[in-house]
Amino acid sequence: MNYHNITGTKRAKKRSVPAAVLSVVLTFFALYGCAVTPGTDAPGDTGSVSAPATNRSAGVTPETSITATPEVSPTQEISPAPSPTEEPTQAPKPVFPENEYNIGTPDEAALKYIAALKAPEKEILTAEQIAAANARMTAGSDSLIDILKIPESIDGNELAALINAPAVPGLPLFDQTGAEIGEAELKSILDGRNTGAIAEKEPVRAGIIVRRTDLKKVPSYKEFHSAAGTAVDRIQDTELYVGMPVWILWHSTDGAFVFVRSYYYTGWIKAEDVAAAQNAEEWFAFAVPEEFIVITEHKCDIDGKQADMGVKLPYAGIDGGGENVSALMPLRNEDGSLGTRNVTLPVTSAHIGYLKYTYANFIAQAFKYVGTGYSWGGLNGGIDCSSYVASVLRTFGFYLPRDTKDQNGTAGRGVAISGMSAAEIKKLLISVGADAPVALYTNGHVRFYLGETDGTVMTIHAPGSNKTVTTARFENFDSLISIRVIDG
Repeated sequence: MNYHNITGTKRAKKRSVPAAVLSVVLTFFALYGCAVTPGTDAPGDTGSVSAPATNRSAGVTPETSITATPEVSPTQEISPAPSPTEEPTQAPKPVFPENEYNIGTPDEAALKYIAALKAPEKEILTAEQIAAANARMTAGSDSLIDILKIPESIDGNELAALINAPAVPGLPLFDQTGAEIGEAELKSILDGRNTGAIAEKEPVRAGIIVRRTDLKKVPSYKEFHSAAGTAVDRIQDTELYVGMPVWILWHSTDGAFVFVRSYYYTGWIKAEDVAAAQNAEEWFAFAVPEEFIVITEHKCDIDGKQADMGVKLPYAGIDGGGENVSALMPLRNEDGSLGTRNVTLPVTSAHIGYLKYTYANFIAQAFKYVGTGYSWGGLNGGIDCSSYVASVLRTFGFYLPRDTKDQNGTAGRGVAISGMSAAEIKKLLISVGADAPVALYTNGHVRFYLGETDGTVMTIHAPGSNKTVTTARFENFDSLISIRVIDG
């Protein structure tokens, strides 16, 4: 028995589309949102709550390091989570019928594109093949690390170099209120990096992100805009998602920020947004849970915390007669240590294990973001073009680099287009896009290929500031840098 599909409602519905549009009849379950309730005995984030592991030590301070349990070395590679073909040991089967497509979307446009596919339900890559693709991306990209290979310490000079590496924008600068940031204020912010206090070696602590957080070039609550009222925060690098494992490397002078390394980016986040695991078992419970759920909505609100598509949380069971799924949500205890609380999500919003990587599932997931606002670097809960691509593919278990320049060289399989005419590229896209999703990379931008409509290439993407995720024609073939087929 495969991991159960829990993307639909208890009552399956058939949705009909005119035969001229659809060549297949798809059974699917409509999604209705993402209302989430906590466990009945769950305290707030300031409560003292135990993590799933035992042997927790005393409180955590910015200067305290984690010591791994003797059974698990902090540098030991961890076996991957069970593949979607393995049977869960504890999960009861939901009471509603299975949906082989895992579609769960009422979007008519998505159904039309799915209907045009020659094999919508065919598995493109297995879980093992996706894991191998992740390993190749990590080995081939300077921006990715194997986050599980956590060191006990970091060389002080190396740490200082990491902290000082980002180029800090120069004056004039303006914050999010439109107020100008002066020279003295900028110096104070930069001094807050606290690099003068770095020792010859610094301990590395294992952390888990407890709420979605913005990762910055410098430790600051203020945004840095080149002019008052502009959309781009010039110190915003990326977002980190709830449940993500990180290495906690350093702290700001006032302790309000910590410098962390995620699998795809290094920078400053609010200290309150990460909790320190007290032993390896606690950390691995989130970093590589044996059983887990994946968020399949574009985002969910869980007790006021945003859980984005692709977020992975430890699985805790099926509730409510099969209509809800329970998971463990990380929280930060008062002493900074990692705790958990049980939360319950409707089955319309999550899936046990990664989704099966089929073309139909991919189209369904891509269209769930339609109408979502663009935000550079994912600032303040938004999404940009490369995080959109990464989030959709993360639901299947892919872990891409964060930026387009890094994705462009490593995501999937590159296809040569040098010297091709527009007509030749269109013919090529029809061929390579028939069996697997395709990402189109231009200068600083990426979009997914959807196919052709009346001879016009159609794509879906997060287009830019003050716009939303949408479908769009693609006609400027001279701007194409690369075509990447996500089939390996």
